Amino acid sequence: MFGTGEKDPFYSCHSRRPIADLHSHALLNMVYLRKDLSRRHRPPLLWNPLRNQLDLPRMRQAGVTLQVFTVYVPFRFPFRTYWESLRRMIDVFKRFIETNADAIGHARSFTEIESLNQSGRIAAVLAVEGGHVLEGKMENLELLAEEGVLYLTLTHFRDNEICGAAWGTQGGLTDFGRDVIRSLPGTRVFPDLAHASERSLFEVLDIYSGPVLWSHGGVRKFADSARNLSDDQIRAIAGTGGLIGIFLHPWFLKRPSLRGGPACVKDTFTHLRELAGPERICLGTDFDGYILSIRGVRDVTGLPGLLDTLEPEIGEENTARLAWENLYRFLRISGF
Repeated sequence: MFGTGEKDPFYSCHSRRPIADLHSHALLNMVYLRKDLSRRHRPPLLWNPLRNQLDLPRMRQAGVTLQVFTVYVPFRFPFRTYWESLRRMIDVFKRFIETNADAIGHARSFTEIESLNQSGRIAAVLAVEGGHVLEGKMENLELLAEEGVLYLTLTHFRDNEICGAAWGTQGGLTDFGRDVIRSLPGTRVFPDLAHASERSLFEVLDIYSGPVLWSHGGVRKFADSARNLSDDQIRAIAGTGGLIGIFLHPWFLKRPSLRGGPACVKDTFTHLRELAGPERICLGTDFDGYILSIRGVRDVTGLPGLLDTLEPEIGEENTARLAWENLYRFLRISGF
């Protein structure tokens, strides 16, 4: 289907190049800043956490067809557990979808993504960042699966009940973490290894037989950080049939640079293509994750221009793969 020369369903009603994004944090603005993302807002100039990079009008302007909305609970709400705080964020997401049902819909499967796109609507997919929200309870993982969550990012900035973090102690999987990984194949929730320690990553691959995700990040060749992928990690993820999302924070794409441009993305894509293959790379922007974005991409409306700039450098076919084809193909063949 996708990538075989056959037109995807979205082309039947839209002329713009589709864009699919594996990782964003619009829910932080909707929940903590109480922003109505049905309306157009102003993008940040350089960095401003009170402004944002995603809203529905700008997503439609950019030609977004698939957007992953990541649920991340940095701290608990008063008198609520992490799990209860997560449930509140999912409720906000659902109200947003219901209010804007003519333009966007909640997709819990690839079939629903296709159906939404065929009707001219954006497919919104849920993901969860940070396994601390499970609070050590396997039944909470099952509830995430019932919500159609695409992936669980095992950890975030610090170690948790599942595993060690890249910026933590560099520890590996815990006993609970091994139970989580062994249970994932029966849930259709994929493990996301972004933010995990290197030891955790390889321990996951030892016991998990399916494709894994690295939702957003860069490579150590250009930005030497434990948060980024080594060459061995890149090959290992590709070997599972997994997918690697390139995010748009210049400091983690090429150092030393806080205002790097499209060349940062091109170099990262080229390195990943050489080690993982061109079919293993997608966009994982991390929009509204309070990041500095690359030069020329202040918000989602900058993505078409970024892709137009990359096309002469990496080719039309690879640009389409990066923009949407690889993520759609992964979701289709993985059984989402």
